Parts: sequence; structure tokens; C-alpha cells
Amino acid sequence: MIRAMLVSLLAVALAAQAPLPLPDAPVRLIIPDAAALDAALQGGYRDFLNGEPKDGDPLVAAWRRTQVGSKLEDQWGRLAGDLPWTWDTIRKLQPKAVGLAISEVGHLEAVLVIETPLAQLPVALPKGQARTHGGVAYALVAKGAADGSEDKDRRMGLAWARMGGRLILATSERALKRALDEALAGRGFKAPLPGLVAMELNL
Repeated sequence: MIRAMLVSLLAVALAAQAPLPLPDAPVRLIIPDAAALDAALQGGYRDFLNGEPKDGDPLVAAWRRTQVGSKLEDQWGRLAGDLPWTWDTIRKLQPKAVGLAISEVGHLEAVLVIETPLAQLPVALPKGQARTHGGVAYALVAKGAADGSEDKDRRMGLAWARMGGRLILATSERALKRALDEALAGRGFKAPLPGLVAMELNL
């Protein structure tokens, strides 16, 4: 009985340490304990992640002065028509871990992976076109610039899939397929060091 209990505890520990299927990218970020980060988020940082920055906030002012920040804010507004998500929306999924890979800055191509224990999500996802890749079903809502989209004003598309206990969101169909390939091959990215947030830069 004790042996069975130890095996069960080991299985739970290994599952908790399982890497998230983030494809190789110049920037990969992981939040290994989303609840711990949420408890630590305060003030302007929480407002910023919820899309409700205060007027005159120095963090927002500095962000908007950068070329990437101003461009991303414009494109995020366009994406929000399909996916109006904020940090509070992600919290509703009761995330255990969250990972982000930014593979192509020019195309604003990224993958977001959320590990959630929920069988049914409390938030709606746009249906899009039903497709499959490697036997995994996914939805293509809008093509991104990396997919050769003809919409020159919109760089960020949207594709998503659920695989096991993970929700995978991507700003291009290409990026989503890469993440699914990682998952199917049993590869991924895990926090190299303990902490609220871990980041890998390969620039």
C-alpha cells in the first residue's frame, strides 16, 4: 500500500514537471506556478495584464514609447475581436502553468500554452475552421502574417487546439502546428530554474 502511494505521488510530481510544448524560438517564457504569480501580481502590473492600465502609469508610458510596444498594442486590439482575453480570463481556467514562445517578432508570431485541469472551459473560444494536424483537431480562426495572410493591417491571426490538459493558442497556423509537433514528439520547455517566471533568450 505504501509502495502504491509512493508511485502515485511520483506520478503526480512528474506530471507537474512535464514540459510545455513550446517550439524553439528566440524567446521562451514559462510560469511554472500560475497561482504563485497571481498572488504576487499587484498594482500597475496586474492592471497592465488585464488591459486596464491607469492613465499616466510609467510602465505603460515606457511601453508605448517603444516601437514594439506601440505596434503590439495596435495588433492586440485587432486580435481582441476574436479573443478578448486578459490575465483574469486565464485565471478562470485555473491554470497550473503557462508558457509563451515568441518565434517571429516581425510577424508577431507567438504560441501560448495553458495547462488546465478543467475538462470544460468556462470561457468560449471562436469556432473557426475545423482542421487536423498529426491526428490532433484544431481550429483556424484567422490566418496570421506568417501564414501569408492577405490582410495587411492584421499581423496576428488565431488558431487553437486542446490536447490533453493543455490549451494551445497561436497567432498563426504555422506556429500552432509547430507546438503540436512538439507535443506529439513528447518534447517541450520547462523552467530551468525555480522562480515565478523563467525566460530563455536565444537571440
